Amino acid sequence: MLGYGSSGTVVFRGTFQGRAVAVKRLLRDFVHVASKEVSLLESADNHPNVIRYFYKELTPSFLFIALELCPASLAEVVERPADYRDLSNLLDPKRALHQITSG
Repeated sequence: MLGYGSSGTVVFRGTFQGRAVAVKRLLRDFVHVASKEVSLLESADNHPNVIRYFYKELTPSFLFIALELCPASLAEVVERPADYRDLSNLLDPKRALHQITSG
């Protein structure tokens, strides 16, 4: 498990078609929220500042969404730079803010 979020979301590390992915598992009750997210990710598929969406699957209890696996979140890099030295050395706050707003 990589983490958890609102709406009953749990994120796992997994693989999809040979790629390392983050798999979000949402409670079926929140499919409408996830559908909006998937729609936005699909429309921004080639944007360099948006995580790639690969696949979704609906089961009787959950919706699973496979997304590009990133080595760390921005918060992790900022809060624990020693743990992510390669990434923190590349971090330029102004550039990061521009990339976030562009995405």
